[in-house]
Amino acid sequence: METVLGSLLKAVGTLIHIGIMIYIWCIVIRAILSWVSPDPYNPAVRFLHRITDPVFFRVRQLIPLDLGGIDFSPIVLIFGLYFIDEVSLNFFNGLSASLLGYQSFQATHIFAYFFKALAGITHSILWILMILVIGRAILTFVNPDPYNPIVRFIYLSTEPSLHFFRSRLPMEYGEFDFTPLILQYF
Repeated sequence: METVLGSLLKAVGTLIHIGIMIYIWCIVIRAILSWVSPDPYNPAVRFLHRITDPVFFRVRQLIPLDLGGIDFSPIVLIFGLYFIDEVSLNFFNGLSASLLGYQSFQATHIFAYFFKALAGITHSILWILMILVIGRAILTFVNPDPYNPIVRFIYLSTEPSLHFFRSRLPMEYGEFDFTPLILQYF
Protein backbone atom coordinates (compact mmCIF):
# COMPACT_ATOMS: atom_id res chain seq x y z
CA MET A 1 0.00 0.00 0.00
CA GLU A 2 2.83 2.40 0.83
CA THR A 3 4.53 1.77 -2.50
CA VAL A 4 1.33 2.57 -4.40
CA LEU A 5 0.80 5.74 -2.38
CA GLY A 6 4.45 6.72 -2.81
CA SER A 7 4.24 6.21 -6.58
CA LEU A 8 0.98 8.15 -6.69
CA LEU A 9 2.55 11.09 -4.82
CA LYS A 10 5.50 11.08 -7.19
CA ALA A 11 3.11 11.09 -10.15
CA VAL A 12 1.15 14.00 -8.65
CA GLY A 13 4.38 15.96 -8.18
CA THR A 14 5.37 15.23 -11.78
CA LEU A 15 1.96 16.34 -13.09
CA ILE A 16 2.19 19.59 -11.12
CA HIS A 17 5.70 20.12 -12.51
CA ILE A 18 4.53 19.57 -16.10
CA GLY A 19 1.54 21.89 -15.61
CA ILE A 20 3.73 24.66 -14.19
CA MET A 21 6.27 24.30 -17.01
CA ILE A 22 3.51 24.51 -19.64
CA TYR A 23 2.16 27.64 -17.96
CA ILE A 24 5.64 29.19 -17.82
CA TRP A 25 6.00 28.60 -21.56
CA CYS A 26 2.60 30.24 -22.12
CA ILE A 27 3.85 33.28 -20.19
CA VAL A 28 7.08 33.38 -22.22
CA ILE A 29 5.18 33.14 -25.51
CA ARG A 30 2.74 35.82 -24.38
CA ALA A 31 5.62 38.14 -23.44
CA ILE A 32 7.32 37.61 -26.80
CA LEU A 33 4.05 38.17 -28.67
CA SER A 34 3.59 41.48 -26.87
CA TRP A 35 6.68 42.78 -28.68
CA VAL A 36 5.30 42.10 -32.17
CA SER A 37 1.63 43.21 -31.81
CA PRO A 38 -0.12 40.08 -33.11
CA ASP A 39 -3.67 39.91 -34.43
CA PRO A 40 -5.86 40.22 -31.30
CA TYR A 41 -8.60 38.10 -32.92
CA ASN A 42 -6.35 35.10 -33.51
CA PRO A 43 -7.69 32.18 -31.41
CA ALA A 44 -4.24 31.27 -30.08
CA VAL A 45 -3.55 34.86 -29.02
CA ARG A 46 -6.96 35.13 -27.39
CA PHE A 47 -6.33 31.85 -25.53
CA LEU A 48 -2.95 33.11 -24.25
CA HIS A 49 -4.53 36.37 -23.09
CA ARG A 50 -7.40 34.51 -21.41
CA ILE A 51 -5.11 32.25 -19.36
CA THR A 52 -2.44 34.83 -18.49
CA ASP A 53 -4.28 38.15 -18.06
CA PRO A 54 -5.85 37.37 -14.65
CA VAL A 55 -2.48 36.40 -13.18
CA PHE A 56 -0.68 39.35 -14.79
CA PHE A 57 -3.35 41.70 -13.45
CA ARG A 58 -2.88 40.35 -9.93
CA VAL A 59 0.93 40.56 -10.09
CA ARG A 60 0.74 44.12 -11.46
CA GLN A 61 -1.56 45.09 -8.59
CA LEU A 62 0.77 43.66 -5.95
CA ILE A 63 4.09 44.70 -7.50
CA PRO A 64 3.92 47.54 -10.07
CA LEU A 65 7.06 46.93 -12.13
CA ASP A 66 6.91 49.00 -15.29
CA LEU A 67 10.35 50.52 -15.74
CA GLY A 68 11.28 52.33 -18.91
CA GLY A 69 8.37 50.93 -20.92
CA ILE A 70 9.20 47.32 -20.09
CA ASP A 71 6.75 45.26 -18.05
CA PHE A 72 8.51 43.02 -15.54
CA SER A 73 5.42 41.17 -14.37
CA PRO A 74 6.15 38.13 -16.61
CA ILE A 75 9.60 37.82 -15.06
CA VAL A 76 8.25 38.07 -11.52
CA LEU A 77 5.57 35.53 -12.37
CA ILE A 78 8.05 33.10 -13.93
CA PHE A 79 10.33 33.27 -10.88
CA GLY A 80 7.36 32.76 -8.56
CA LEU A 81 6.17 29.76 -10.55
CA TYR A 82 9.70 28.37 -10.67
CA PHE A 83 9.86 28.66 -6.89
CA ILE A 84 6.50 26.90 -6.46
CA ASP A 85 7.62 24.21 -8.91
CA GLU A 86 10.86 23.52 -7.05
CA VAL A 87 9.19 23.37 -3.65
CA SER A 88 6.28 21.17 -4.78
CA LEU A 89 8.41 18.82 -6.87
CA ASN A 90 10.95 18.31 -4.10
CA PHE A 91 8.21 17.98 -1.50
CA PHE A 92 6.32 15.29 -3.42
CA ASN A 93 9.52 13.44 -4.37
CA GLY A 94 10.74 13.49 -0.76
CA LEU A 95 7.39 12.34 0.56
CA SER A 96 7.15 9.53 -1.99
CA ALA A 97 10.74 8.47 -1.27
CA SER A 98 9.92 8.21 2.41
CA LEU A 99 6.84 6.09 1.66
CA LEU A 100 8.85 3.85 -0.66
CA GLY A 101 11.42 3.35 2.10
CA TYR A 102 14.34 5.22 0.52
CA GLN A 103 14.62 7.88 3.22
CA SER A 104 12.74 9.12 6.23
CA PHE A 105 10.63 12.23 5.73
CA GLN A 106 10.96 14.90 8.38
CA ALA A 107 9.48 18.36 8.72
CA THR A 108 12.96 19.88 8.31
CA HIS A 109 12.98 18.63 4.73
CA ILE A 110 10.39 21.30 3.89
CA PHE A 111 12.87 24.02 4.86
CA ALA A 112 15.55 22.30 2.81
CA TYR A 113 13.22 22.32 -0.21
CA PHE A 114 12.48 25.98 0.41
CA PHE A 115 16.18 26.88 0.48
CA LYS A 116 16.89 24.71 -2.55
CA ALA A 117 14.22 26.63 -4.45
CA LEU A 118 15.75 29.94 -3.34
CA ALA A 119 19.15 28.73 -4.50
CA GLY A 120 17.66 27.76 -7.86
CA ILE A 121 16.09 31.19 -8.28
CA THR A 122 19.36 32.89 -7.32
CA HIS A 123 21.18 30.73 -9.85
CA SER A 124 18.64 31.71 -12.52
CA ILE A 125 18.98 35.42 -11.73
CA LEU A 126 22.78 35.21 -11.98
CA TRP A 127 22.49 33.26 -15.24
CA ILE A 128 20.19 35.93 -16.68
CA LEU A 129 22.63 38.63 -15.56
CA MET A 130 25.42 36.78 -17.34
CA ILE A 131 23.35 36.63 -20.55
CA LEU A 132 22.58 40.36 -20.25
CA VAL A 133 26.27 41.19 -19.78
CA ILE A 134 27.15 39.14 -22.87
CA GLY A 135 24.35 40.91 -24.76
CA ARG A 136 25.67 44.28 -23.64
CA ALA A 137 29.17 43.38 -24.79
CA ILE A 138 27.78 42.38 -28.19
CA LEU A 139 25.72 45.59 -28.38
CA THR A 140 28.86 47.69 -28.03
CA PHE A 141 30.05 46.34 -31.38
CA VAL A 142 26.84 47.12 -33.32
CA ASN A 143 26.10 50.60 -31.90
CA PRO A 144 22.31 50.21 -31.42
CA ASP A 145 19.71 52.93 -30.94
CA PRO A 146 20.18 54.06 -27.30
CA TYR A 147 16.47 54.92 -27.01
CA ASN A 148 15.28 51.41 -27.82
CA PRO A 149 13.55 50.06 -24.66
CA ILE A 150 15.34 46.72 -24.84
CA VAL A 151 18.75 48.37 -25.21
CA ARG A 152 17.93 50.71 -22.31
CA PHE A 153 16.84 47.75 -20.19
CA ILE A 154 20.09 45.89 -20.92
CA TYR A 155 22.18 48.93 -20.03
CA LEU A 156 20.19 49.75 -16.88
CA SER A 157 20.25 46.17 -15.60
CA THR A 158 23.96 45.60 -16.14
CA GLU A 159 25.40 48.99 -15.25
CA PRO A 160 25.31 48.59 -11.42
CA SER A 161 27.37 45.41 -11.45
CA LEU A 162 29.75 46.68 -14.14
CA HIS A 163 30.20 49.98 -12.32
CA PHE A 164 31.09 48.08 -9.13
CA PHE A 165 34.01 46.38 -10.90
CA ARG A 166 35.02 49.45 -12.94
CA SER A 167 35.38 51.55 -9.80
CA ARG A 168 37.62 48.96 -8.14
CA LEU A 169 39.49 47.48 -11.09
CA PRO A 170 39.95 49.84 -14.02
CA MET A 171 39.96 47.37 -16.90
CA GLU A 172 39.89 49.70 -19.90
CA TYR A 173 42.59 49.49 -22.52
CA GLY A 174 42.19 52.01 -25.30
CA GLU A 175 38.66 51.65 -26.63
CA PHE A 176 38.11 48.21 -25.12
CA ASP A 177 36.43 47.64 -21.77
CA PHE A 178 37.31 44.26 -20.25
CA THR A 179 34.97 44.68 -17.25
CA PRO A 180 32.25 42.35 -18.72
CA LEU A 181 34.88 39.65 -19.08
CA ILE A 182 35.89 40.04 -15.44
CA LEU A 183 32.24 40.04 -14.32
CA GLN A 184 31.63 36.74 -16.12
CA TYR A 185 34.12 34.99 -13.85
CA PHE A 186 32.65 36.34 -10.59
